[in-house]
Amino acid sequence: MSVEKLIETIEAEAEAEAAATIERADGEARAIVEAARRQAAERVAAARSAAERDARSEVARSLNALRLRNVGAQAEILAGWLERVFRAAGEEAAAIADGSDPERWARALGRLVDEAVALAGPRARIAVRPGDAAAIRTAVAAVGADLEVVEDPSLPAGLVARSADGRSEVDGTLQVRLARAREQLAGEVAVRLGADAAWGRPG
Repeated sequence: MSVEKLIETIEAEAEAEAAATIERADGEARAIVEAARRQAAERVAAARSAAERDARSEVARSLNALRLRNVGAQAEILAGWLERVFRAAGEEAAAIADGSDPERWARALGRLVDEAVALAGPRARIAVRPGDAAAIRTAVAAVGADLEVVEDPSLPAGLVARSADGRSEVDGTLQVRLARAREQLAGEVAVRLGADAAWGRPG
């Protein structure tokens, strides 16, 4: 083989090897670029997901704070309403008990006597203020129970009944009945507020 032919062969082999090297380098570069793109896309997706979670958490916190403020405002409004309602009810009931509507008060005392018989027994001892004694005795006669009626000037309007064995006592005074009614209504309001807070509905 001549020198020129040998040189041509060497040059051809060098060119082929260079082309193969360039092709391998291009392939490796493309793979590196593709991997970088995938990693960048994954990082962007993860960042977007984290940002969305943070945004949802912040919205949830804001909504919960708003709901709690709403519940607190409702509680204050309803507390004021309860105070006004029971103050007016107490004043009206006291007026009736003090003689503004004797027939209505007599009917109320009759219901208290029925309750006393049911809870303290037919031989209970009933203590009343002197002004209610006559109406109580009339109610006792109407139910036909063997109840002892005792006047106690220190008692408020209504009655206090104690069973014959002394184990049971029924406080049917006006103040206690109003306090029980208020406590029951306040409990119902609290339950309603609790349900509204849980479900996020304004009351």
